[in-house]
Amino acid sequence: MKWGFIVIVAFTTLISCSNSSEFETGEIKAIKMLRETLIARNTPTILLDTRKVITRKKIDDAKIPVLFVELENGQNGTLTLYPGEGVGETWLGADGATITLHNGRIKATRGMRRDLMGSTSSVPTWSEIKNTSEYSRQISYLGGDNQTYSKTFSCTMRKHNKQTSITIFDVPFDVQEYVETCMSNTDILENTYFVDPKNVVRRSKQYHGPALGYLLIERLER
Repeated sequence: MKWGFIVIVAFTTLISCSNSSEFETGEIKAIKMLRETLIARNTPTILLDTRKVITRKKIDDAKIPVLFVELENGQNGTLTLYPGEGVGETWLGADGATITLHNGRIKATRGMRRDLMGSTSSVPTWSEIKNTSEYSRQISYLGGDNQTYSKTFSCTMRKHNKQTSITIFDVPFDVQEYVETCMSNTDILENTYFVDPKNVVRRSKQYHGPALGYLLIERLER
């Protein structure tokens, strides 16, 4: 999908959602942030570091939710929350790729290598996890032959005893750390989540699939 088309669609959708000048300004700034990221990606560099393009000031000025995602190879970028209701939150990147999160956990992706097509789980909410919780999880992947394959995991979520502090784009956040271990007949996955007092997952390292491995995900707005 071409960038110009993405901007036109996003701009039209956002304007139709609200007549508030404050809302409009924030969303237009978000589009500009995505555009700056894409322009930087098109420059003849080996690997763009979005941290050098999107500053804390730009994040604060936008006044909307912003997501940072980094692959294991160091490639990274920012995404903004896609307007509308759905199952979980869908985040849109400048290249048209999307990530859908539910309670901060990856539920699905589109436009990425070997996409995660869907995920279901009986995991309790963050506030319900006192020490450890056990549950099952089913994850569906897009295979190399363009077919969907599902795996079922037995999982344990462990809550750390003490709170800690992490810094995201120059801003410290008080968080609670959770470690998720999931096992199938052939695989062992370990995901880490840092959750703030409002149950927002501020930082996580989550398994995407065999092609991309783990993703680092951060919520940037205060």
